[in-house]
Amino acid sequence: MSAEITNGVNPPGVDGGDPGFLMDLPERAFVVALRNGFEQFAQAPAYWDAILRSTGEVERNSIRTAFADGGAYYGFPIRVGYPQLDYEKPQITVLVESETPGPDLLGYEIAETEAGYFDGDGGTPRGSYRMQMLTVVATAGHPDVALYLHRAADAILLASLDWFMRPAPDGAGLTAPEWQSSEPIIVDERAPNRLWARQSKWSALGIAGAPLRLADPARGVLVHLQGVTVAGIGGRVGVD
Repeated sequence: MSAEITNGVNPPGVDGGDPGFLMDLPERAFVVALRNGFEQFAQAPAYWDAILRSTGEVERNSIRTAFADGGAYYGFPIRVGYPQLDYEKPQITVLVESETPGPDLLGYEIAETEAGYFDGDGGTPRGSYRMQMLTVVATAGHPDVALYLHRAADAILLASLDWFMRPAPDGAGLTAPEWQSSEPIIVDERAPNRLWARQSKWSALGIAGAPLRLADPARGVLVHLQGVTVAGIGGRVGVD
């Protein structure tokens, strides 16, 4: 029996609210886009026809019905994190796997595009662009369902590129989101519930900065002396 999981806390924007500044949280933006897309697939099941045009009518109808509003797979989990391996129903997870340095960006350029980034003196903003690599994983208890879910997710993300790149609050504010690769995942055959999984890799350019002021740490000295005991604490003397 599959363990039930839920979507958990909704990302900003999925309830009709302002998605806000998502440039440094691309995985949240991807979840918003995927939930929006699959909800539209549920309300207009004919969207599946573009994904399943090479399959038979009976198979297309079964998928359309399963993912439609009220169907067996309607509202399946789409969330940030890792796949739950004891869950055999469809699920999609999104995770930022790595961040690497992006193109150099001058401080005044950050100030012009992202108001509020500054250093401790209120002068040159502190920030940098980073290339963020995301993994979108689609899993299911049946290989065909996992494949269809993977293809639909790819189509939804590609159709969401304009929203990804539109500045907040009307869009996600991502820079240069791009598909990189796709491949199957071999799930451990010894697991009690055999899952089928496919993943796609995406990249997006995001900004990491410090739009805040922090007080300096309190002044003090910490001395570490081997073999010295002070007030019952071996090898450590605190000096204010």
